[in-house]
Amino acid sequence: MKANKICTKAGTRLNRIKKISRVLKVLFLLSLLCLVWRGYFLPFVQRMPGGWSMVWGTYATFSDVPLFAKLIVVLAVGVLLVAIITCYQLLNLYEKGVIFSARNVQLLGRIGYLAFGYGLLTAWGPVLISAWHAWVGESGSSLNTVLWSIPWTTIPVFLSSPWILGGLFIVVISRIMDEGRKIQEEQELTV
Repeated sequence: MKANKICTKAGTRLNRIKKISRVLKVLFLLSLLCLVWRGYFLPFVQRMPGGWSMVWGTYATFSDVPLFAKLIVVLAVGVLLVAIITCYQLLNLYEKGVIFSARNVQLLGRIGYLAFGYGLLTAWGPVLISAWHAWVGESGSSLNTVLWSIPWTTIPVFLSSPWILGGLFIVVISRIMDEGRKIQEEQELTV
């Protein structure tokens, strides 16, 4: 009798997870469409009245933007697109009722690493661009001055970035889930 009550509770919880994942998938797609519509999809890029603001400077035309800055933007967009696809894959598994599997752990870990990578781009992108400007000779400061200021400017950004800390937290949670999954598999094999 108690086994049936436990199975009923587990089924109710699983149905709740399935419904929440469906709602999250719809909200996820709607928020993505809103971000694209409002122009916030491209990281580090803003259209300003006087030109383009990219990564660490404002340029009159898009062709004036250094190739290195464009590369950072392309990398950030790639990381965001892969993260969006990975989140959608994870929500698909949850919708199917697959909660603790090796694929879920892999996708969750990938989301953590992608968030960490995006955080590194946000922390190091402006520093790399200012080093590029100093190396090319476009800025008034020397390369040695810029390189000397890197630890003092990036360490606070690195430690306070929600992308970096959140990404590391998600990676730790995925490792914990993987250990739990392995323990569950061992218990299922034990008679």
